[in-house]
Amino acid sequence: MLESIRKHSKFVMILLFLLIIPSFVLVGIDSNYFSGASPVVARVDGKDITQNDWDNAHRMESDRLRAEQPNLDAKLLDTPQARYVTLERLVRDRVFQVAAQKLHLVTSDATLARALQDIPAIAG
Repeated sequence: MLESIRKHSKFVMILLFLLIIPSFVLVGIDSNYFSGASPVVARVDGKDITQNDWDNAHRMESDRLRAEQPNLDAKLLDTPQARYVTLERLVRDRVFQVAAQKLHLVTSDATLARALQDIPAIAG
């Protein structure tokens, strides 16, 4: 049997190729079309902000506000206006990041530590 495989190795390679490549194509198509890729809701400097990014940012912001104000009505955080505010903040943060990178704005750890120590609420 192995002798026949050796004699027909080219045929076996073509057969394996025809079996393996379509499976990779189908997996690729499946991941792109059926995975439910998150739609793009905003784009900053060519980088996408997806619906998942927005949802995660809003969830984190809602959790932070609930931790700060336990008696806050949860319905207020689930309004379209509250979600839009989160999107605006997300876009603004990305714009600041891009601007800082383009202007090569950096700070040393020591400078940052001094600046944080000058803030009374943080310095304690």
